[in-house]
Amino acid sequence: MRNLAFLVLLFSSITSLSQNCNNSLSGTVTDIHDGQLLTGVTLIVAETDQAVQTDFDGTYSFSNLCNATYYIQVSHPYCLTKGFTVRVSGDTKKSFKLEHHIEELNQITIEGKTYSDKSKTLFENSIDKNELERFSSASLGDALKSLSGVSSLNTGNTVVKPMINGLHSSRVVIVNNGVRMEDQEWGAEHAPNIDINSVSNLTVLKGAGALQYSGDAVGGVIIAETSKVPVKDSLYGKSLMTATSNGRGAALSSKLTKSYKNGMYATLQGTLKHFGDFEAPDYILSNTGIFERSASLQVGFNRFDYGIEGYYSIFKNEIGILAASHLGGARDQIRAISSDVPLIINDFTYTINAPRQDVSHQLATVKGFKRFENFGKLSIQYDFQRNNRLEFDIRRGDDKNKAASDLQLDTHTVLLDLESHLTDAITLKSGIMTRYQKKRCQPQHRC
Repeated sequence: MRNLAFLVLLFSSITSLSQNCNNSLSGTVTDIHDGQLLTGVTLIVAETDQAVQTDFDGTYSFSNLCNATYYIQVSHPYCLTKGFTVRVSGDTKKSFKLEHHIEELNQITIEGKTYSDKSKTLFENSIDKNELERFSSASLGDALKSLSGVSSLNTGNTVVKPMINGLHSSRVVIVNNGVRMEDQEWGAEHAPNIDINSVSNLTVLKGAGALQYSGDAVGGVIIAETSKVPVKDSLYGKSLMTATSNGRGAALSSKLTKSYKNGMYATLQGTLKHFGDFEAPDYILSNTGIFERSASLQVGFNRFDYGIEGYYSIFKNEIGILAASHLGGARDQIRAISSDVPLIINDFTYTINAPRQDVSHQLATVKGFKRFENFGKLSIQYDFQRNNRLEFDIRRGDDKNKAASDLQLDTHTVLLDLESHLTDAITLKSGIMTRYQKKRCQPQHRC
């Protein structure tokens, strides 16, 4: 009797410790970009070595699973293999997302561009990085002049600012790496402070589409963008060196990018330009040299559904103003107009004397984005700019090395943008911007 009771208790404990391993795990595998169902995806349960593939409907199913936590490996020939942790409790449904087409074929590259979905109120014209390399020793304004509908306002041959439909300065907005530049609005002789070698694509927008970037851009919007970094392990760069006989100078630019398969990347870029006095066919244009230095650093982490980036650049430019253009009064102006050659012609030199400009521009920005399913892409950005401009006139006495005008503008901007695709034909773009500016000007009567 005692043995019978012991056997009953033994079988009762075994039954109580057993668990249900007849559960199923099923679901779909889709492309994270557009939600398309993926076929031929292999899923492996690490703990049981069960392996299945998705069918033509992008669905999969595992059976005979216990109430436990499993590690699922999901792979596809054209996707990055990913691992997921899934808690199974009863019959469980779980869908997975992969980034499709993450691998690139380097043997054949087919590129194209279509404007069929563009609004008729939008005019867009672009210069790609291959074309921009021709202007490595020139300025942003020189590159933009090559576009249809864009001209330039020149102060000598070194200060070149873009002009669209006869408008310039504050009526033509320049957006550099997502930041509206606050630098060329001071006057007609103030050029944009952007190194052309740090730009991979220049786009000019005119029409109603320009309202997305600024409400006061009556002439148009110029968008300067850096190149996109691929999501793969890579190290690449380039160096350009150009030399010209007119000005007897050279320009050297170098750029290096390191990227990783997990989405991290860093880019370092720098440029040095130095030219002496430029020359006309029969004489030297005295005091027209230029000495430009710039550098930028870009670091970030980029995935399809989220990312963050930091960017800093400094641009410093010393520009000589033609000495013969400095007139003392109406009598000097009449003499200059009547003369066949400039009134001041000196020997060639690399020295930049007054009148001249000494300009520096610093830009720092931090931005991030996150994509939400059935909601849209939410982006936030903070940027800071400091533009400092020193202008030197010809002076005598103790003030000859003192700037006649000292202008500094600090700008803080915060942007919050939302882009939602309501339907296949309707896209909603909305945002909020706040900006704070502080101006310092010495002496006050020159502001």
